[in-house]
Amino acid sequence: MAAGGDNLQDPFNILGRGDPLETAALLVLAGHDDPATAYGAVSSQARQAMGLPAVAVAPGAPAELLAIRAGSVREALATATADRVVVHAGRVVARTAVHRHFPDEPQMGRTA
Repeated sequence: MAAGGDNLQDPFNILGRGDPLETAALLVLAGHDDPATAYGAVSSQARQAMGLPAVAVAPGAPAELLAIRAGSVREALATATADRVVVHAGRVVARTAVHRHFPDEPQMGRTA
């Protein structure tokens, strides 16, 4: 099974972003797939359905990957962080970084 999403903020998915991690998360939520199966549907199985060669992180394999900060596939789907690096044909083609700044917390109980 392969999966993809073409519902970009339309009546079928008004929050759709065209994000494969979002599509995989929807497979977990609505299709009751486990995270690994859902991720496979939007990655390796989607490549196979499109007639693209399989990829692996190994010497000699085509460098086609999405790198995100997550400790597991489940965490990657749960957070769907925008902090990502996209590699195509061995070159970084997109890099998105999220920077969070939190002002100093007010000190409780102190008066000026």
